[in-house]
Amino acid sequence: MVGTISRSLKAVQYIVTEFRKKLIVEAVISVAVIATLMGGIGFFGSNIERSVRDIRNHRAELLGRWSSLSALATLLGEYNDKAREYLGVMGQIIPAQDQVFNLNKDFQALAKREGVTATFTFTGESSPSEGVLGSVRFQLVASGNFTGVVRFIRAVEQFRYLSRIDAMTVEGSGGRTNATIHGQVSFR
Repeated sequence: MVGTISRSLKAVQYIVTEFRKKLIVEAVISVAVIATLMGGIGFFGSNIERSVRDIRNHRAELLGRWSSLSALATLLGEYNDKAREYLGVMGQIIPAQDQVFNLNKDFQALAKREGVTATFTFTGESSPSEGVLGSVRFQLVASGNFTGVVRFIRAVEQFRYLSRIDAMTVEGSGGRTNATIHGQVSFR
């Protein structure tokens, strides 16, 4: 009986030892799984924070772009409503470059209307550049009676294109008046 108890006691000790081993192994595995899960949660948590930060930044950028697009749409609407009218007016007073080659005919028509003779000479040209109009420089010599020459000078001052008189001399003798005008006409 003592032998049976001793065997039973050894069997119980063996079972307890095996149970402890299994318990320790299971505890180590559980701790490893929990540590892995905690590391994963920490890793994914930081990625989520980074992703949330990125989403906020992208959202702010999209709001800025949306604001810019709204402003652009407003400007385009105003352009369509108002600026085109002004561009039409500007197109009438600022000719295209190829239209300035008819200046001689335009000035001759003015001279004929005012009853004077006029000689037109191109004296130079500057090409248009970014934001700056081009111009054609000219010299006009008008001859006729004093009243006709004065009316011609006024007509040149009120010329239909954007123009400027840079210098002018007026001389008269024997009932005949001569005016020499140096000026320029702008073009686009």
